[in-house]
Amino acid sequence: MSSHSSIDPSIGAILNGITTSGRAYLGGQESVRSTLISHARSLIGALERPNETLTWLAWAEPTRRAAIHTALQLGLFNILSSPRSADEIARATRASPVLIQRILRHLAATAIVLELEPSIYAPTPVSRALAKPRSAAALKYCDALPGPVLARLPAYLAQTEYRNPSNPIDGPFQHAMQTPETPWSWARSQPGLGETFALHMSGYHEERPSWMDPGFYPVEERLIKGCKQGEQEVFLVDVGGSVGHDIEELMVKCPAASKNGRLVLQEIPAMIAQAKQQRPHLESEIHDFFGPQPIKGKL
Repeated sequence: MSSHSSIDPSIGAILNGITTSGRAYLGGQESVRSTLISHARSLIGALERPNETLTWLAWAEPTRRAAIHTALQLGLFNILSSPRSADEIARATRASPVLIQRILRHLAATAIVLELEPSIYAPTPVSRALAKPRSAAALKYCDALPGPVLARLPAYLAQTEYRNPSNPIDGPFQHAMQTPETPWSWARSQPGLGETFALHMSGYHEERPSWMDPGFYPVEERLIKGCKQGEQEVFLVDVGGSVGHDIEELMVKCPAASKNGRLVLQEIPAMIAQAKQQRPHLESEIHDFFGPQPIKGKL
């Protein structure tokens, strides 16, 4: 049992911050949401004992990622669109009932799903997001490429005597994947990974403000107003723009942009092929952004 003297003295100030920010947020001030989240995380840090934090880092977080990835492979989050029993989910996925129960218990313990009562589970906002292909793609892609590289990064840094990586063709990625290729060329050889990355990029700013939204960047005032070039001139080049979602959004939110010149998407061949399928009306060209830029003096 902890004595009163062992209580972190910062807790009082954090709780006051939560109270103040919480009242403002409930009063309609959306701008304080990030401050409130920061206070809440600080409170967890102040309340948790070091061994509790280390247990979470060592065991809870890695096993949660494994549980989420397995659930994605099984389509579990799509099945759990409303409360379901573990047996119902096992039948729908054709997986072992014991395994499904273990996965669901860990997902519930780490706040990905809710356990309403023993063996009865319900969705959360996070699990509903994971049922969407764009949201799920973020975890699938990161587990396939950045994840293994980051897991082996400490060994690479030790091997190089902790020199800052500077060679793009002989670095942490090549060490982890045992390949001389760049991440981009390697990814093209992995079935489905390119499509997963494109989905991840297209969904990256969901629920986030876009750079062209009012109040974020003055697109009309700084980019469009006063522009006098002809419609056949290039107005904007989206280098490495995936399948063209940003250009598409700009055309919808700022129609005047396309009247001021051409909007050009540049990407590697595989992404351009996808862009032509999904958005055949966009102008696109193949370009490796590690090479010289063929279009000069444009946005």
